[in-house]
Amino acid sequence: MERSTAGLISFGIILLILILFGVDFYDHVWTFPEFSPISLMVVALVGTGVFVTIKLGFPQIRYFRHGVRVTRGIYDDPEDEGDLNHFRALTTALSATVGIGNIAGVATALYYGGPGALFWMWITAFFGTTLKFAECTLSMKYREMDSLGYTAGGPMYTIENGLGRKWRWMAVAFASFAIICSFATGNAIQSFTVSDQIYSEVADAVTENYFDSNKNGIYDIEPFVDLNDNEIYDIEPFVDENGNGIFDFEPFVDENGNGIFDFEPFVDLNGNGVFDFEPFEDLNGNSVFDFEPFEDLNDNSIYDSYENHFLTEKHVIFAGFDLSVLQVINGLILAGIVGMVIIGGIRRIGHVTGFLAPFMAIIYVIATGLILIYNFDKLSESVGMIFTMAFNPPAAVAGTSGGILLTMLWGIKRGLYSNEAGQGSAAIAHSTAKTKYPIREGAVAMLGPFIDTIIICSLTGLVIISTGAWKHTEFFVKITASTAEEVKTALDMGVFQGMELLNSSLLTSFAFKNGLGWLFAHGDKIVTLSVLLFAISTAISWSFYGDRSTEYLFGEKSIKVYRWVFVLFVFIGAIASLEAVWAFGDAALGIMSFPNLISIVLLSTGLRKMTKKYFSEKHLTQQEKLLAKQ
Repeated sequence: MERSTAGLISFGIILLILILFGVDFYDHVWTFPEFSPISLMVVALVGTGVFVTIKLGFPQIRYFRHGVRVTRGIYDDPEDEGDLNHFRALTTALSATVGIGNIAGVATALYYGGPGALFWMWITAFFGTTLKFAECTLSMKYREMDSLGYTAGGPMYTIENGLGRKWRWMAVAFASFAIICSFATGNAIQSFTVSDQIYSEVADAVTENYFDSNKNGIYDIEPFVDLNDNEIYDIEPFVDENGNGIFDFEPFVDENGNGIFDFEPFVDLNGNGVFDFEPFEDLNGNSVFDFEPFEDLNDNSIYDSYENHFLTEKHVIFAGFDLSVLQVINGLILAGIVGMVIIGGIRRIGHVTGFLAPFMAIIYVIATGLILIYNFDKLSESVGMIFTMAFNPPAAVAGTSGGILLTMLWGIKRGLYSNEAGQGSAAIAHSTAKTKYPIREGAVAMLGPFIDTIIICSLTGLVIISTGAWKHTEFFVKITASTAEEVKTALDMGVFQGMELLNSSLLTSFAFKNGLGWLFAHGDKIVTLSVLLFAISTAISWSFYGDRSTEYLFGEKSIKVYRWVFVLFVFIGAIASLEAVWAFGDAALGIMSFPNLISIVLLSTGLRKMTKKYFSEKHLTQQEKLLAKQ
């Protein structure tokens, strides 16, 4: 059966299952079997990593230094077949893996699993390094060259050319899900993240901060905690405890006889022309509206609600979908940026990622470095917590989940998500390398998990721990609270001991803002900038993964169509929150891992022979070759 026919049948089956059973059917790939706390996906990825590490004799230790030397370019031969040199192949792969997982993923691991989760992220990176070595070496060995002179490689070629045509069905399955993943996880999620971040930043600049962002019916002057310890909630819990028909602000007496209930100061403390607090309506009949009517009452060009500025005002297009002018502008700009890069093919992508990946990494590393230097006295304690809580986390309060298993699982899951080892995507980028030695590019690929997880994720984790931001987590609540009821109340309110609970990128932003407070007041903007750069670079690299998968299934003529559809999805992702599409993309990322892992295991014996043969030979640098010719 031709690849194109098999591809159409594959997409037909995927669509039929989607219609009959919905996205949830595919999403179970990350949770199956339901009765076990450890999913089959985690067992498959970690298990294969351990198996290949032992079979190949711990290549991440023995050959890591060689990978560094190759990346430096001392073996680069411009006459070798391929598209990119070793460095650019690595940065293209890193541009896809270094991203939201390094910012939000680490924070999520610490939020649920505590500081010890970072240790288990390191463990996944250690064994993931071997998986990267294996999948990228095999992709190099079994790659093809198309009629245009470009490389065509990846697990789909490894499966078909390495295992034989009878395994083509598995190669087709990998390519099909890789294309789906490129549109969702590698595209729509990234463009939405960028657009939403820009929207929030602009909205904060042009509007007052009176908005119901969490849709709980309470305008955002929360968090409702007793910061000054006077037994009065600061803003309030919004209940009518005394049954007087007025939501509880505090004592509700008019001590100064001004006709205004106390805790309604109604003075302009910050001098912006907007009365402070101003609740929702004039409950006490004092002619002061209780929160404010959300327009530019003070004529200061700062609108008192997100909806009223022409850029951020959202218009209902149809039921369940509203849109602002700013989102459309974001979508057009992002689609234009990504389009200009990917339409030029892998060589242009390599040039852009060769600059963008190091640039964004340097910014992030410098920022985290400044925070850790300032908190140098807390570093030893932070590292100690990572190791101590990895094996012996403090007991959670009775009636709540916790313990070493929870810490381990969150570290492993976020580690796998962050470095993508074993999922096959990076192998597509590394198969473009200019070299005649597959093992050589496999050694380069080992640097990916090291840079992604051991360096960048570790820096993020240490910043969160050393600044004390980790205390704003569910994990801290569970090991500190006295009763299960106290835990439940804290999680429901989003506040514990006066500290707002923060997850994902919000936790990282909080840590950066606090950690860089000694230098400037907007440290969280470093995270914002990193999110923008990481997301754009991820979309650019993932376009190539889908590009190669499309060529494998439908031939070279389909590539242009794929690229333009990809650019369209960048725009769509920027203007719409497509949770179902995102969930499907995450599921596709998991499903495509299985064909890749199976091929690694079945070809591991041949891989071991290749590795032994390569390292038993003497390899001259390019300079040594030129000298030998003279």
